[in-house]
Amino acid sequence: MARRSSRGSRERGPIVSKPYEFVSFVDSVLRQEVPGHHVVKPDLRTGMLAFHLRTLTPLFVSSGQVALSEDLGLKPGGVVQAHYRIGDRLAIPASSLKGVVRSVAEAVSASCLPRGLTRASARDLPPAFRRPCTLRAACPACTLFGMGGKDAYMGQVRFEDALLQEGRTMIYRLPALYRPRPGAPIYRDRNRRYKGRKFYKHGHPRPADRGGEREVIRPGSLLVGQVSFTNLTDDQLGLLFYALGLESRFLLKLGGGKPACLGSLLTEPVRLVLYNGREAFLGEDAIETAWEGERLSAEVRRYIADARRSGYILACQAEELERVLRFDPDALAECPAGAY
Repeated sequence: MARRSSRGSRERGPIVSKPYEFVSFVDSVLRQEVPGHHVVKPDLRTGMLAFHLRTLTPLFVSSGQVALSEDLGLKPGGVVQAHYRIGDRLAIPASSLKGVVRSVAEAVSASCLPRGLTRASARDLPPAFRRPCTLRAACPACTLFGMGGKDAYMGQVRFEDALLQEGRTMIYRLPALYRPRPGAPIYRDRNRRYKGRKFYKHGHPRPADRGGEREVIRPGSLLVGQVSFTNLTDDQLGLLFYALGLESRFLLKLGGGKPACLGSLLTEPVRLVLYNGREAFLGEDAIETAWEGERLSAEVRRYIADARRSGYILACQAEELERVLRFDPDALAECPAGAY
């Protein structure tokens, strides 16, 4: 990969590579009719998974507001961008969780690209991506996570906000970050086709000397989340578990500051519940099976392994993604400190 530097990295020392790589596009997109939400099918999987998220690097999800640092319980005298809250509780919004899990699921399955591509950029993509998904022909990601437009569909999974259970915040100074430039040569191959889906690697964060101050959740903190699902096949459930990072071959990256190596999260399953068909939402009597502990870990691995064997999780793309998002504490690279 070409080694490029920001002004900050030139000033402070050796050239540092930009911390992202690409996962190859698929050659074709698998499309099927969506199952709908009007009935819970007894031959499919309906249930919920509770999970923990542990922060391994600082985490920042903006609330969109600024605040005095002393009002946030931090060192007084500063004006900072505040972290997202629900009431007075620090949290990760459900939309952010859904977005990052979807991006992984899209990359490792025969899924489309999100809507909104210009005609000019579409010409540089594989032909399979030029046709949008519909209710009668939706890809795995659109079926699981939903789609907009005239064929709007809410999807089969629903995330809840993940609430901070253990940990505190601190002030962190992020370097200035430019918006991505899709037309830049780094995004394209020799034939000027887009290389693939972009993912930021994990690394050692380095606070900037100058830049905006953010309220971030400290490394070592614990958040509690939950995802519910309706009418999933075993392969779809395996893809969901994989995209959550439950196989531990890679870790998720979430929130603002991903280019500066913030937002590395370890996902740990806590409790999996599967319900009976028509009685799925009628209370405790509807619970068919529940797993925790080692039995839960084994069940999660089984679903993922089955989805791999069937080809629903694509081996080539999964290998590339795991290489990009692998978190090895002894081999993490330094992140650029300046603007880029």
